[in-house]
Amino acid sequence: MAKNTSLYFRIVEGRNLPAKDVSGTSDPYCIVKVDNEVVARTATVWKNLNPFWGEEYTLHLPMGFHSLSFYVMDEDTIGHDDVIGKISLNKEAIGSQGKGLDNWMNLTRVDPDEEVQGEIHLGLELLRDPPRTGLRCHVIEARDLAPRDISGSSDPFARILFNNRTAETSIIKKTRFPHWDEVLELELEGSEEAEGRSLTLEVWDWDLVGKNDFLGKVEIPLECLQRTPQVRGWFRLLPLGNMEDDAGGKLGALRLTIRLAEDRILPSMYYQPLIDLLVESVICPAKVEDTTPLTMLEEVTTVESRQDVAMTLVKIYLGQGLVVPFLDYLNMKEVNQTSDPNTLFRSNSLASKAMEQFMKVCSCLHLYRQGAPEKKNNTLLRITNISPELLPSTALFSALQPSPLTMGTETLHSHLCSTVIALHNTENQSKHSILISAALSLPCTILRTSLNTPFSSLQHCHCPAQY
Repeated sequence: MAKNTSLYFRIVEGRNLPAKDVSGTSDPYCIVKVDNEVVARTATVWKNLNPFWGEEYTLHLPMGFHSLSFYVMDEDTIGHDDVIGKISLNKEAIGSQGKGLDNWMNLTRVDPDEEVQGEIHLGLELLRDPPRTGLRCHVIEARDLAPRDISGSSDPFARILFNNRTAETSIIKKTRFPHWDEVLELELEGSEEAEGRSLTLEVWDWDLVGKNDFLGKVEIPLECLQRTPQVRGWFRLLPLGNMEDDAGGKLGALRLTIRLAEDRILPSMYYQPLIDLLVESVICPAKVEDTTPLTMLEEVTTVESRQDVAMTLVKIYLGQGLVVPFLDYLNMKEVNQTSDPNTLFRSNSLASKAMEQFMKVCSCLHLYRQGAPEKKNNTLLRITNISPELLPSTALFSALQPSPLTMGTETLHSHLCSTVIALHNTENQSKHSILISAALSLPCTILRTSLNTPFSSLQHCHCPAQY
């Protein structure tokens, strides 16, 4: 049984940001990190201390995560960008809110001692050889340490501490992936073992001039070693633990929406009966007024989760090669259920959400091929919610086979023609004149932009001149 973690967040806006430029304003943008790895960057809002972004992202994290951080930066044309402040949330704080977080949060100062990353490989053993008791720590290696030197590297060494006694490893120069393979030992007194203390291991970057830079720490309670005399594995490095100061709101605030969903995924055979029911709904469509599994899904889902449901359904029907009949079925149901002639589609309906997700999939490959090199990554990131580090990989886009998408677009194009003709033959002219106008303009514009497909033939359908 697999476990899937989905993290949805929306960076709405900022307020009362401090001025970082000589002009008395700032050029803010946001960087998002999951466990100190950059996963998203917003657009820059120029010369604004109350910026609005309104950008949303969905991340699928198969291995889970520990923390989510938002950094507000001031973009500078010359020199390095300035850090305005940050907001950090751990997984437990996000998961404790059943409906997610949606509020204003004050920015905190960025403390270098809190900006840690990486893991360390340790072997720990509690030695009991009466009358002598001791701690043995095998410091093996570390990986992905934070760069602290101007060269983009570090000179790391490890130090263990227990009850004011310390021992250190050697210094490994110019690396973020040091390999020590050294054994450090500390003697314990009889009373110390029963006091419930912790062994602390710290990793530092050695500097020839000035003070050493902190790279992270690990704390292991002595009780763990008493229950299991030998402990070995990778441990995540933690920050120093300084109390963060939000500066009383002097650094401004961000309005964020964050939701966390953790699902357990069963083997595919358990989902096949449900997929068969969904496929049957579009292959053998029932009468418009009849209840089907698809209509039941819209009735039982909440407005907040409808977008996630639509995304999943689009993926299912794309895999089955039935995405166009699926969209056709939902849109026809939506049209027939609309009684107000001034209403075309509800923006929060399953039909509109499914069409939106389908357009994102269709436009992904086109935007990557057509976008300018300097704008390509940010455009794709905002439209398709793909992590920026994945963009250079051509394998990601080769997986999106263009031929099925092109075929699906042509089918949808021809179907719109027939839909326009069918709507013309209906009796409710006041209502369907709006639908015909929308079918001729809005879908054509969207699809032409996203797929660069000619739609001139659609506008030559045999329809009355007034349409």
